[in-house]
Amino acid sequence: MSIRGVYQLMRLDLKYCDHSGSSRHLRNFLENHLKTLREDWSHLDITTTVRRGRHPNVTGTYRSGRQKTVDLKNKEEKQNFYLTTMEITL
Repeated sequence: MSIRGVYQLMRLDLKYCDHSGSSRHLRNFLENHLKTLREDWSHLDITTTVRRGRHPNVTGTYRSGRQKTVDLKNKEEKQNFYLTTMEITL
């Protein structure tokens, strides 16, 4: 979402575990869709962080300094895409 042409969402940080079962759908999402997500949203700084032994989540940082975190534990690949694109951007 933008105000006067300035996007409010500045950064997305996708955090996941590289061996946990709760992160398997997010790992598949990253393998299949991360490149297109970065191309479609070139104005965003999209980072991925491996956190062993932790459940996956995505954190969005806005221009106002506000952060919003959405849990992605055991969410399927379609749900990950929806939560990443819709929940965070609202």
